[in-house]
Amino acid sequence: MPGLENVKIQDLTPIQISDPVMHMKRLPLLAIACTCVIVLLAVVGSVIPQASLTDDVWYMDRMDVLRNDGDLNVFYTRAAWVDEGGIPYSHAHAQEYPPLAVAMFALVRLLTSSAEGFSVVMIAVMIAHYAALVFVTGRILAERSLPYTRLWFFVLPGLMYFTLWRYDVIPALWTTVAIGAVFAGVFGVAFLALVVGTLYKVYPGIFLLPLFMLVGSRVLSGTQRASLAKWLSWSALITLVVCGGFALFAGFADMIAPLAFHMMRDVERGSLPSALLALLPMAYQDGARPFVIAAMLLCQFVPFVVLTAKARVRTKTEFVHACLFILIPLTVFARFFSPQWILWITPLVLLVANRRALLALLAFDLLIYLQFPVLFTIDPFHISYDLVTILRTVVLLWIWHGSARAILSFSQGHIFALRVFRRIKCLKAKM
Repeated sequence: MPGLENVKIQDLTPIQISDPVMHMKRLPLLAIACTCVIVLLAVVGSVIPQASLTDDVWYMDRMDVLRNDGDLNVFYTRAAWVDEGGIPYSHAHAQEYPPLAVAMFALVRLLTSSAEGFSVVMIAVMIAHYAALVFVTGRILAERSLPYTRLWFFVLPGLMYFTLWRYDVIPALWTTVAIGAVFAGVFGVAFLALVVGTLYKVYPGIFLLPLFMLVGSRVLSGTQRASLAKWLSWSALITLVVCGGFALFAGFADMIAPLAFHMMRDVERGSLPSALLALLPMAYQDGARPFVIAAMLLCQFVPFVVLTAKARVRTKTEFVHACLFILIPLTVFARFFSPQWILWITPLVLLVANRRALLALLAFDLLIYLQFPVLFTIDPFHISYDLVTILRTVVLLWIWHGSARAILSFSQGHIFALRVFRRIKCLKAKM
């Protein structure tokens, strides 16, 4: 359609570099530099005595701004079945994590039975995956001729903090491997990587939808179809072995307990529904609660319908935009707040964003770290906590808007309305 390409490309195409060879030479050094920074942060956060930073004026411990090993302690507890000879996912050893995560916790607990040793090993595992994530992202940036300086986003405080004290860097790595496979044209490997990532954390599974759409839009040769069938078979086999193995001992009903756990989670501080309800007068909060939750749930899943009905996923870049198009609403409008979502979003944005989206990503990371752990350490019930939630939401929706424009089909009416709006804006500027 005449004029449509100009409307989209001028705002969405990242600035490219002219020397990808030099980029590849600098990539190992930059990956090592990022890894050294996060190792230093891990050492500082682990070595400083926690009691020395305690202050009764603060809501919690000041050490939380550097160390937050609460989730690591949960992982250690969930692996207690190893020492007790129990069965994971059974009633005695309930789990809220997918099978490969449970297996990883068990393996680390086999290596060390102490909580301190468990934390050290887990942090080392996360740093190794972090280094791999930086390197894989850098390789994709080089192949796309994008500036290697984007990798400095990996030393932002929010991303490093939740790399160390959560395990979301692992599914983030597998998702990025899948995207690299898509750009390399090896779609079967992309399917396999997303399946493995889903067995660590459920969210990579949603990217199978845009991947199916991308593959379905292409005419594959006989060799490509055979390769795709092979990797799909491996993906199905791995899923069957991992999930079937656990289900064989624990039962299918207990295997789906992680999904049931997250479905039953209530509205949490830091989520958008919580912030909206907090801004209402106390007398109206209980009455508005079910309507706010229903509206948020609708906003989470409408993008999936729009993606299948109105979006196009014909190019590899559009695939990444489609992933962001369904991922961002799923996190923004959720009832619960998991600040480690920064690890889900950042690698995808770095691969397709323009300068304005990168600035928004920078703001998002700083806001995440400001909200948790800083403001949460001071007082999570202060109104500033809710205001940061709303500001963080606006920033993320700005990034989402760019991905929406990249994949949604604009009708002639939309283009005409956009031109009229711009003409009115110009006239106002001249008045």
